[in-house]
Amino acid sequence: MKKFKLMLLVSMLFLLLTGCADPWPESGLLSILPDPNAKKWELCYELEDSASAILLKATQSSYDSYITQIEEAGFTMDVRSTENTYQAFNEDGYQIHLHFFGLKKQIEIVLYAPVENNPITWPSTGLGALLPVPPSATGEIRLDSESMFCVSVTNISEEEFTEYANACIANGFENVSGLNEILLSAYNEDHVTLTVDYSGFNTMNITVSGYFSTAE
Repeated sequence: MKKFKLMLLVSMLFLLLTGCADPWPESGLLSILPDPNAKKWELCYELEDSASAILLKATQSSYDSYITQIEEAGFTMDVRSTENTYQAFNEDGYQIHLHFFGLKKQIEIVLYAPVENNPITWPSTGLGALLPVPPSATGEIRLDSESMFCVSVTNISEEEFTEYANACIANGFENVSGLNEILLSAYNEDHVTLTVDYSGFNTMNITVSGYFSTAE
């Protein structure tokens, strides 16, 4: 009888340990998302404007289930999805990216905070000056250095994105490597590269990188 009780205790302890999920954050960016109830997950990074985590031992079923949770949590605006990816905003402007890696049995989660809707003064020098001024003067300049200029422009419609992408091409970025209704990839004669994408939620992201000569 004692041996049976000991075996039962060990079995219960094993089930308890293997069945317990790591607690989902109760603070920070990831706390905005529903608890995926994953038995094991890892935090990749957490910054002020973004955070990422990996759910381990994931299955197609658990991925589909989490998408349902995400939708029920309000991430149903400007949805872009494929068989293994899901991107969407909620009404507050938070954006989630999900990617299911079937072979690795992992789900990658990336959450972005809303873009700040501040007044923007478009630069008259540097890489930003190579571009036409966008139709909206609100958003957030994320980086403005000698080698890179990154900005998120808010209050932009899809039609305005298309017009701006064409204006960039006319402004010298004629070598187009990719162009569709939400993305422009191009470079100019100085091999300065440009990416303009419409991410949804009336937001356009612009990245310019490279060096150019200012010599006359």
